[in-house]
Amino acid sequence: STEYTSNVYKFDNEEPTVTLSHTETTKSITVTANEESESPITKYEFKIDEQEYQSTEELNNQNFMVFDGLDKNSEHTIQVRITNEVGKKAESSIETVTTKDIDAPTFTEEEKESNGRIITITYPDICLEEGITCKYQKDAEAETTLSDSTTVQVEFSNSGTLKATINDGHNEVVETYAVQLEQTFGGTEAPIVITGDGLHKDPVEKNRYVYQGAEPNNYITFNNEEWRIIAIEDDGAIKIMKEGNIGSRSFDPAGTRTTGYCSDSKAIAAGCNAWAQTDSYMSTNGRFAGSVDKDSSIMEYVNSNYYLTINEQSQSYIQKHPFYYGVPTYNSTNLNEMVQQEKKYRATSNVGLIQASDYIKSNTNTAKCGTFQLVKQNTSICSTTSWMIKSGYYWTLTPNSGDTCGILVIASSGDMYNVNARDSSSINPVIYLKSSVKLSGSGTKEDPYTLPIKISELKEKVVTSGDGLYEDTYEPGRYIYRGGHPNNYITFNGDVAKWRIIAIEKDGTLKIIRSNRLQASVLPAFDSPGGRTDGYCSLGNAPTRGCNVWAKTENYVNGNYSGEVTSDSEIKTYLNGEYYKSITQNKEAIQENKFYYGAVTSDNTNLQEQIENEREYYDVSNIGLIQLSDYIKINTNTEQCGNLGLIKANSSICAETNFLFEGVTTDWFWSMAPLRCTNPSQCSIWSSTCVFPIVIKLSNFPGADEKGYIKPVLHLKPDTILSGKGTQNNPYTIVES
Repeated sequence: STEYTSNVYKFDNEEPTVTLSHTETTKSITVTANEESESPITKYEFKIDEQEYQSTEELNNQNFMVFDGLDKNSEHTIQVRITNEVGKKAESSIETVTTKDIDAPTFTEEEKESNGRIITITYPDICLEEGITCKYQKDAEAETTLSDSTTVQVEFSNSGTLKATINDGHNEVVETYAVQLEQTFGGTEAPIVITGDGLHKDPVEKNRYVYQGAEPNNYITFNNEEWRIIAIEDDGAIKIMKEGNIGSRSFDPAGTRTTGYCSDSKAIAAGCNAWAQTDSYMSTNGRFAGSVDKDSSIMEYVNSNYYLTINEQSQSYIQKHPFYYGVPTYNSTNLNEMVQQEKKYRATSNVGLIQASDYIKSNTNTAKCGTFQLVKQNTSICSTTSWMIKSGYYWTLTPNSGDTCGILVIASSGDMYNVNARDSSSINPVIYLKSSVKLSGSGTKEDPYTLPIKISELKEKVVTSGDGLYEDTYEPGRYIYRGGHPNNYITFNGDVAKWRIIAIEKDGTLKIIRSNRLQASVLPAFDSPGGRTDGYCSLGNAPTRGCNVWAKTENYVNGNYSGEVTSDSEIKTYLNGEYYKSITQNKEAIQENKFYYGAVTSDNTNLQEQIENEREYYDVSNIGLIQLSDYIKINTNTEQCGNLGLIKANSSICAETNFLFEGVTTDWFWSMAPLRCTNPSQCSIWSSTCVFPIVIKLSNFPGADEKGYIKPVLHLKPDTILSGKGTQNNPYTIVES
């Protein structure tokens, strides 16, 4: 029949057509063919990018294909081709498709009630999908996999690192977060806080830290003055500002600069607001532009007149650094944008002023004072949440964006407003300390951070009463520590706080004594019997008890006896030989110096005469012992302990006002002074036991053959640099010599 024939011998004259549809994941694209054809489709082919077509004949001729193993957020081209039963083909148009991206996990930080941090990791919702693995790792601990959640909290009691990972089987997103509970600067650590007064992460600049709040512990002594730390820069430099001002003056007098940018009529009449010379300077709105042919008057002043008032040692700690003086938008609502505008122009110098953004960042109340506009709106609040508020108002180096003459000042009201450059405002200098400086102290007002100092700078701590450093009234130009508990602790040769400073000598050297004694059981006597038996040492009982002269001397006279001393004492030989060799740290700081060993009368009542007697003989060496006159001078109770005769009568009182006996209850140690003889007793050596009430009375003198405790004495070079405060908990430490 006709119907049967048409079914068997059917002809297809229609051309097939095909379009495609697609779905994407982070690592795959599924392409589906949507065909129209009179005849059945016998072949589906799919193509991605520049690859050849791939058929699904081995996949039951399915009408879709999955392209897997693709990179997240990657762009690809896809296309489909079909072939029907009668051999006719059709090809889709090329489409561009992008795989899904994986949003990175984020971290938020809050303080624990006790010391530490709680870090919350927030993952994207993709972590709830099948085939996605989300993990986190604290420090070097094992990784933990999330289950049915997109947030997790991790606690830290110490600084550490947190890593968050998202993996789809092909792509991996890894984010790390550094948890910092403290920031190291100047060799010290300060805690980093999230709320309240203290050191905060800079709100907009990475790896920078700023002090915020009304009264953070950011005090630092610089140039023997009170300063405050503004910030720890990302290069490690420490930005500081003088707490008090150095007077008032104009930023730039009218008519001083009249060319280029400063040729604008307002700049000529009211002073130009550009901090420094530059080839091209432009306000943010572009209204004012041109070269600045000369530095501002105030920049010249702080970098010449003022800079020269900073002492030489403090100058050595200053890092020349960029000061930024770009023009931010007035009343800006975006702190990050404001900082970038400020940073458009910079000038490197020793001294500068604060940027306007420094003040904004110093506020802890970021919700009310976190932008220029907020500060303007909430001055009464902002004045209570920043340590930068001072009486009156003082200059920043930040220009006003609306003209060529205005400079922003910080007012006691908390406001930040525009003042003509010709007007007078207070100057609070700003400098940067080198990242290599070594600080000591805690940053409080009572215990500020301090910088290393030269020995000569100790003289600036002279007192006239109580325990401390005094001018030596017997030897002008010399300074001596006196009292029972002065802050004269110093670390030497790794012995932390086990040495004390005796004096600053006239030649600038620092005379120090080991306050912890070397033990007698392993040390020699002052001089063993029979060691020296000729000349002076052949007299009296010296041959049998040891000779009492410190060093080799051509002719030593002691009262009625005299003669040559042909060799050094056993104790001098030990200290300058075996003991000196045992010093492994700070040896380069030692300077040879004079040690005086003239004989002293036991009941001398005239200290000046005693000093002259001691100085009849001296020896130059690296290490010696204490002079008896220094022991007497150390006492602050001069009325009862001002000479040997008084000490003999008041020994128990004198032990209380002499730091050499701080914490000592027994035993004795050697001085260098022989007993001045009027009878054959050359063996006797003055020791501190002569004035120590418990062990030996003044009338009893040890023989040179006895083994007393030894407290070595030495001198540090005048150019030795010290850090620390001189307290027992924070002793002076040798930085360099």
